[in-house]
Amino acid sequence: MTCHCFHLGTETNESVNKYLKPTTTLSVFPLGLIASLCLLTSSCGLDQDEESSIRKGNELSLKKVVLALEPSGDPSESLAYRDGLESYLSEKLKRKVEVIVPRQGIAVEQSLLSGEIDLACLPLENAMREVKRGALAILLETYRVEGSCPKGVWLFREDGNYSGIDQLRGKAVAFSGNSSLPGYFLPVSDLAAGKLIGPEVALTDYFSQTVFGTGDLSAVEKLLQGEVEAAAVSDEILESNGSLSKEQRNRLRILKKLGPVPDSLLCVRASVHESDQSLIKLAILELNEDQPKFSERAFGGMFAPPGKEIHSGGAVEALATEKAIKP
Repeated sequence: MTCHCFHLGTETNESVNKYLKPTTTLSVFPLGLIASLCLLTSSCGLDQDEESSIRKGNELSLKKVVLALEPSGDPSESLAYRDGLESYLSEKLKRKVEVIVPRQGIAVEQSLLSGEIDLACLPLENAMREVKRGALAILLETYRVEGSCPKGVWLFREDGNYSGIDQLRGKAVAFSGNSSLPGYFLPVSDLAAGKLIGPEVALTDYFSQTVFGTGDLSAVEKLLQGEVEAAAVSDEILESNGSLSKEQRNRLRILKKLGPVPDSLLCVRASVHESDQSLIKLAILELNEDQPKFSERAFGGMFAPPGKEIHSGGAVEALATEKAIKP
């Protein structure tokens, strides 16, 4: 029977035993030890994301949170923010929170991308670029406390005859850059909201040509030189102390305003588990509610435009809309 099962033909009992030994040995192997080995193997197979998803109740999976603040002109003021934030957030998150204030010129963005820090406020365009790339996620938008918030605008030349975006169909247009919130993401989101573009209609289907500049100035220059009929940029380009001369500004007209636009974005590493992101965001919002003035000074602005509710969705929604547009 044994020879028949193993198809051993005329092999000797010794050769049969050679094949049977592993089976016999395994059958008497302690079951408890086998179970332990299986559990160990399974545990070793968990990647970082899976480990992060294993948590107790509403506790962070992160053992420590590192937050970078924008450096202030007054070092003692920055240190005061640091100590206050560390104390408040550590208590709320029940984890050690380290707040660092990088020296002027230190690239906070690179430290965030490399994993040296977990969250930081980044300049708008840098943040949008890395969020679009999937390296970072947006927690909150920060708006300036004093003065009016910037807006995105569609501009056209004074000799143009446009009264609405729909009149730009089949025309050449310029965007300030493909990482610009006021000069790309918001205009694209607005076009999609008006059903002018979408999953089946690309920008290049609607416009005869779409040109991307290297900033607001380059997009406006293309408009003034007649290369395009309209340009989507930040309205800050129109300020008297901006890059345009008075003569150039006088040649421009605003077709549509979009926004308001935040000054910066509070971003977190995308590899941080979503539930951890939510807990960190909640703790910061509680700080904003408990000590709004302190929060404003520490994070360099308010988490909502004046008179509006806190909303982190403007940039997030614009990113999602742009992603759904036909390439």
